Amino acid sequence: MLNVQIDDKFINDLVDKKVDEILKVYKRTLVAVDMKDLVEMTRLSESTLTQKKIIYEPEMVAVTRRIGTRVLYKYPEVREALSIVMDRLGGG
Repeated sequence: MLNVQIDDKFINDLVDKKVDEILKVYKRTLVAVDMKDLVEMTRLSESTLTQKKIIYEPEMVAVTRRIGTRVLYKYPEVREALSIVMDRLGGG
């Protein structure tokens, strides 16, 4: 049996690097992201983000803004909020 352990900081750095690469493709400066962007950043489905209540965690609520019927998340603050929530829920 092979047991591999990867440092959380290393994983977070890789995720940050990948998010930066994805955002460069957009060729725009984002001040907010929507659910579609959250799905792309986390590679989790919309149903997982909502049903597992990830978007209702206090850190996520703090960066959530409602504009009319749209729900947006402040960027880049949402990256740190997602990192904290995913570490907590994932036992990290």
